[in-house]
Amino acid sequence: MVKFPYKEFRIGQKEIAKVIESEVPRGRLVLIQAPTGFGKTVAVLYGLCKTLSRLGKVIYV
Repeated sequence: MVKFPYKEFRIGQKEIAKVIESEVPRGRLVLIQAPTGFGKTVAVLYGLCKTLSRLGKVIYV
């Protein structure tokens, strides 16, 4: 089970993670545009970790 590393999501982060979860397994590219400090990196990494754990793959960051 992959847990989000913070107490709660910021506005928009959960949506980014869901897009990553749905599009990455299909081999699709995802472009995300948001201001500095939005939390893009954590949202993308969370979505990737959930996806890869479901697919049985391992990543090292």
